[in-house]
Amino acid sequence: MAALSAAFRAGQRTSAQKYGDYFEARRQATLGTHGCSYEEALVGVYPRVASAMVMGQAEATKSCVRYGTPGSPAEAYMAASVDRQMKERAVASGVYSPACTDGGASGEAEAKRVAALATRFRAGHQSPLAKAQAKYDAAAYARLHFGHGCSYEEAVFERYPAVAAAMRPSTARY
Repeated sequence: MAALSAAFRAGQRTSAQKYGDYFEARRQATLGTHGCSYEEALVGVYPRVASAMVMGQAEATKSCVRYGTPGSPAEAYMAASVDRQMKERAVASGVYSPACTDGGASGEAEAKRVAALATRFRAGHQSPLAKAQAKYDAAAYARLHFGHGCSYEEAVFERYPAVAAAMRPSTARY
């Protein structure tokens, strides 16, 4: 039922939003292919492959916001600010659509909240080596996808890995 509800909401978007999401997901997935022409061809032809690649890549390397552990109060504040900014970009009006509260999505928010808390708990109890690897992966992922060759942004991603982990593509709808 939730999939039908999501499909219905996706169908209500404008053509500009749909194409923007399509090309952003394809651009992010192409960056993640690391020059492999076979994967680039798959991403170009099959939008679902691009979506799966974008969603799975950060999760597989543990470089997403759920695994980012701030090292200082300043880094925690900066990561929360970036996270809030990324969420505001997904919902520009500041109010989530009431379509999300229909019966098809009941319990979904609670399940996501519990999953996020479980991930945060696991991230806090990783070995020092796993934490260091996650910080490195978050900075590398952010440099590749969001650095744009800007030395200042790359330095921020290196110094504050939790901020790098909070970075997301310009679309929240893969």
